[in-house]
Amino acid sequence: MNTKYLAPFLISIVTVLVYVLAKFPLTSPYSLHISLMWLVGLVVYYFFLKTRQPTPEQKSIFTYMGIVMIMLLVATTGWFVSPFFFLLYLLATALSFMFTPAVSIAFVVTLITLFSLSIGEIDLAYDFLVVLSFLTVIPLSYFLRKRYLQLKQSEKQILVLKEEYKEAQTKVESLLANVINKFAVEMRQPLSDIKLIAHHISGAKSVEAAQKDSEKIKALIEEALESLNDFEAKATGNKLLSTPKDNP
Repeated sequence: MNTKYLAPFLISIVTVLVYVLAKFPLTSPYSLHISLMWLVGLVVYYFFLKTRQPTPEQKSIFTYMGIVMIMLLVATTGWFVSPFFFLLYLLATALSFMFTPAVSIAFVVTLITLFSLSIGEIDLAYDFLVVLSFLTVIPLSYFLRKRYLQLKQSEKQILVLKEEYKEAQTKVESLLANVINKFAVEMRQPLSDIKLIAHHISGAKSVEAAQKDSEKIKALIEEALESLNDFEAKATGNKLLSTPKDNP
């Protein structure tokens, strides 16, 4: 059988089997005992899966066991009059999320068909309204699933934007680091020269020598300022105001 139709078929078969188990005269007296045994098996299987890395097949088995447990809980407590009857509505909605809308529709249609056989056992109007109310689950589950997928798609787009932002931020940081390194290299040499000339100018033997060293310092300062302007332009996109040169 095509896997597309396997899940709806299994859900329909399981629903019919649980209904027959609770209604058939030979098995209905033991339905509560079977439910308790099934619950024990479900708990044991849960702890079994906790001790290892479960395969997809094992997860599917656990899911089907949980679905059967919910239906057994409702069936053994009276179906229409069960205090857990609302779980069938939740289960029908959850099936559209866990599988596909087709599975939820198959479950609802099977329940409506089976419940139609029991209309009038308690109250004709009440039973009819309960059966009719199951039809509202189909559009509701479809709408909720569609909305859920839209939200997941939005989250995925947000994650993509975040990744792009991180990538762009990394590129900007790398570029800025290169600019800073280049600026440090360009500034180191003129500052070292200024320090050396300043040391020599203090011991100059003539005014002409001191003026010559002073001119060298001015030229080196201009070179450093040009490097600073270039760094500012590359780092921020704005140039520093140019420093006016001294009048001779």
